Amino acid sequence: MVDKIWNHNHQNWEIDTKSYPYRSKWVCFKCRKTMLKVIEQSQKNVHCPICKSSCSDLGYLFESPSRTNDKKWKVVELLSQYNYRYNSKSAVVYIKNFIANDRFSISQIEEILKLKRH
Repeated sequence: MVDKIWNHNHQNWEIDTKSYPYRSKWVCFKCRKTMLKVIEQSQKNVHCPICKSSCSDLGYLFESPSRTNDKKWKVVELLSQYNYRYNSKSAVVYIKNFIANDRFSISQIEEILKLKRH
């Protein structure tokens, strides 16, 4: 049985990743590559097969931007630093409409993330 945990920041139920192996999309910001991996709960680090650097878990609903789109990759990196994940449809809608909207500059998005953190 899958365990769920209430996420107070996003106001929704999320799957407890410690309860079973799960698949997720991992991103290497050096190579700008996305990998779909199934990991065990004991495995916490995923490394890029190309450059061997550490990858970030962004959730199974993450859609990577074009490699040439520097602004969107910087936004994705900021979201990763502030622990935002694409783990539910509501999280994807929230991120796309209220945080990573195209009308905001990178500095505005960083300010939004700092305000949401507190």
